[in-house]
Amino acid sequence: LSSVITGVMEIFEQHKKKAEVEALQRRKCKPRKIRGALANLPKRNKLFVDKPLETDVLFGRGTGPRQHPGNKEYYRRVGSMRDAYRAKSTSSEGKTRIANEILSWIKERGRFLAKEEDGTDRWVEVDEAKAREKIRQALREHKYEWERNAAERNNKTND
Repeated sequence: LSSVITGVMEIFEQHKKKAEVEALQRRKCKPRKIRGALANLPKRNKLFVDKPLETDVLFGRGTGPRQHPGNKEYYRRVGSMRDAYRAKSTSSEGKTRIANEILSWIKERGRFLAKEEDGTDRWVEVDEAKAREKIRQALREHKYEWERNAAERNNKTND
């Protein structure tokens, strides 16, 4: 029975990939030159997004990404797992597992997106390696550092 299920799952994945490729071909969208953090993304199968969903996590700096609902949830999730990640008793395998748990949680809800650097307002989906790198960076940061920095900037503008 398990071999039948495995065979069905493989066929399903093949059809899913084929459908994704066909959908990209139907869009007839020329890929644009991307620089910076996105330069290492594979050139094939890039997903361009005109408007991020509220559950997406946005790469970038400033109040736009910081105030995005998906980023707020992401930082709450990272904050809840930061102590376990930074514990001295946590092995490198354990840290990878924590980062992968957060990545799976995000993929269930939305995507990691980065702004396309060609002057348009489009976003491009980031691959799992870049997303995992971003998650691990956030887990290493000081607790609530991004909130503290935002509060300091708001105080400076109000003075």
